[in-house]
Amino acid sequence: MHPALVVRETGRYGLGLFTDEDLTAGTELLVCGGPVLSLSDEDRLPSVCRDKPIELSEWFSMGPRSEGDIPRMPQLYLNHSCRPNAGWKGQLTLVAMRDIAAGEEITHDYGMVAHSNCHSASYWTMQCRCGCPNCRELVTEDDWQRPELQSRYDGWFAWHIQRKLDARRRGTDLLQPLVATGRTEGWNWVDHRIGSSSFPGRGRGLVALADLPIHTLVVALGGRIMSLADETRDLGIQISARHVLGPREGEASLSDHINHLCEPNLGFFGQVFLITLRDVRAGEELGFDYATCVGGVMPYRMPCRCGARTCRGEVTHEDWRRPDLRRRLGALYQPWLREGRS
Repeated sequence: MHPALVVRETGRYGLGLFTDEDLTAGTELLVCGGPVLSLSDEDRLPSVCRDKPIELSEWFSMGPRSEGDIPRMPQLYLNHSCRPNAGWKGQLTLVAMRDIAAGEEITHDYGMVAHSNCHSASYWTMQCRCGCPNCRELVTEDDWQRPELQSRYDGWFAWHIQRKLDARRRGTDLLQPLVATGRTEGWNWVDHRIGSSSFPGRGRGLVALADLPIHTLVVALGGRIMSLADETRDLGIQISARHVLGPREGEASLSDHINHLCEPNLGFFGQVFLITLRDVRAGEELGFDYATCVGGVMPYRMPCRCGARTCRGEVTHEDWRRPDLRRRLGALYQPWLREGRS
């Protein structure tokens, strides 16, 4: 969370996020972390945790599993406004849409994230008390389909909605990953056909326990947000120029051991999903190219022993700039790298 942001009473509808400093348009306000929840997980949440998750896709959200998780997830204090000052880049990153003055509440429009396919139990609506001249009075999970909102928030919708709108505009088919049953590993979701194994000279890594078709969703990554300087175990996934999504202290999961492969069979789908790039046979190691997420301000070098014909021999924080990798893997880059926010 940006150091200028604080949680305080709104005086109208409980707690909210405010800024104590002037912020310029384009400022990164917060990067969300927390447990990944499937739709079935949401149905089993304690009552205090319901209606709090931030949607990641039609299949998953990120939210608290217990009351104790709530204070560690500042995105849960974001309130709705029909005239918001913040919007989404990717699945996890909230950015200032305009200059924001000290003392203002940070708000987003729930229509940017609420999607009609994401609620399994009932149709979601909310009475709005934002007080804006253009207040809709009733906010629903179908608001993202309103033409005036699509025009106003183009480029600011959460990833799962923006990609759908972009596909409609281009008249192209929308890639829908194959989502099977899975299990919780730490704060992550992992396909039930994924295990771990030891690989000579490289430690443990993920392995396919059964054949996996192309575009299978293998892992949905959750975790706590850390600065690059604070991440000392190299178990996190870099999701912005200065932030890593990694496991909680003392907690491990299979997804912490996803190795680098110079000829990867996994790729990023959004910020937190990894899907298969081709059909994968049972027994194959699963991995992605670290060039698709590693970059930014902290130097990084790692010898590579993946054994691929095209093995680079060394992986660095500058690999994402290589023209050959950008041509071959550019569509799989984390959004912040693809958009040049390094």
